[in-house]
Amino acid sequence: MPEQDIVVTLSPVHARHLAGALRVELGMRWESASLGPLPCRDEVERLRALLDEYVEPLERLGWGEPLGDVRLRWRVDAVSGMARELRQAAEECCADSQEDDDPDGLLETARALDEALRGVTEVAVTS
Repeated sequence: MPEQDIVVTLSPVHARHLAGALRVELGMRWESASLGPLPCRDEVERLRALLDEYVEPLERLGWGEPLGDVRLRWRVDAVSGMARELRQAAEECCADSQEDDDPDGLLETARALDEALRGVTEVAVTS
């Protein structure tokens, strides 16, 4: 069964939240990638593939600072995972009152992604 894509249009605020979540995820995966003192070709290729996986969506999101609305075509499983990550980040922000993130904004972005997953081919989200 081929992977299904959906198209989501996000406001700049939602794009900022999504890009932030992607950057955190990339950072966590980067830290957990083991790289020896003399990296072999396989290790370097694995890290390059990891970067390649994140660079395209981050570029489309303007690295969280887009000039306007952003249209993304993304795999359904990736959108579902990011919605889950954003909800978890919002819960963590509420638990840690010293966080600077906006838990309501994170939840709003997760809801926007959830709406796109309800079978709608394209959904426009504004704030």
